[in-house]
Amino acid sequence: AGSEIWISFNPELETDETYQRFVKNPPTDSIVKKVNWNDNPWFPEVLAAERDELKIKDPDSHLTVWEGHCRVALDGAIFANEIRNATNENRIIKIPYEAKKPVQTFWDLGRSDATAIWFAQVVGFEFRILDYYTNHGFPLSHYIKIIKEKPYIYGKMWLPHDADHELLASELTIKQQLKSHNYDVEITPKTTVQAGIEAARTIFPKCWFDIDKTADGLQSLRHYSYKPSGDGKTYSREPMHNWASHGADAFRYLAVALQDDKKSTPKIKYNTKWIV
Repeated sequence: AGSEIWISFNPELETDETYQRFVKNPPTDSIVKKVNWNDNPWFPEVLAAERDELKIKDPDSHLTVWEGHCRVALDGAIFANEIRNATNENRIIKIPYEAKKPVQTFWDLGRSDATAIWFAQVVGFEFRILDYYTNHGFPLSHYIKIIKEKPYIYGKMWLPHDADHELLASELTIKQQLKSHNYDVEITPKTTVQAGIEAARTIFPKCWFDIDKTADGLQSLRHYSYKPSGDGKTYSREPMHNWASHGADAFRYLAVALQDDKKSTPKIKYNTKWIV
C-alpha cells in the first residue's frame, strides 16, 4: 500500500507497448502528464535555437524530439514516407469487406522464422488491405486453419518462389499442400529485394489498410529499416533481417504480384463510388 512507480520516456511509435500501456490505455489509478520544453521556466536560448533549426531541417524529428508527438515510422524506415502519406490521407481506417470480390492472400514462409500473410481485395483501382496474420513455429496446417476460419471468399494464394520446394513437415511442397485444399495457388514472380521495395512504393498510394486487422502488419512496415552503415549516421541499401522483415517481405510479394496481375488483366473502365 502506498507504493508508486514513476515512468518517464520519450515516445517513438504510437503502437509501441509503453505508449499503449501508459498513455493510450493507462491503469485506472495512473496520473499521466505530458511534460515538455515549454514547461521549463529555465529553458535557455541556446536550446531554443537548436529546436528552431531542427524544425526547419527535419520537421518530423522536431515534432517527436521537441513536441513529444509519436513518430509515423522509425528513423531509417524504408516505407516512412509511404506510411506518413497513408496516415495523412486517412487511408488507415475501417475497411469494409466486399463479399462479391475475392480476397487474395500473400505469404512469406518460415519455419524457425515467422510466417506472415496479408489479405487483400482489388476493388476498382484500389488495393484494400483487409487483414494480416503472422505466427511462427507451426506447420502449414495451422495457417490453413486460420484462413479457413476467416469469413472471406478466396481468390489466388500468392506464395514466394521457394514454395515449390519448401515442405513444412510434409512430403508435399507448400504449393501442393495448398492446392490439395482446392485453393488457386500462384507463385509470385521472383525479383530482387530492391525491385520489390520499389513495387511496394509504387502501389502504396492505392492501398487502404484496415486500422484494426492490419495493425500488426503496419507495425512491421513502420519498423522495416535499412541496416545502419559503419559510421552510424547513414544507412546501407540492405534491409535489416528481424521480426519486421517477415511482414514487410510478404508486403513486397503483394506489390509484385498485384503489379504483375494488373498487367495481365484486360483494362476495364470503372465508374464506382466508395462511401465510408
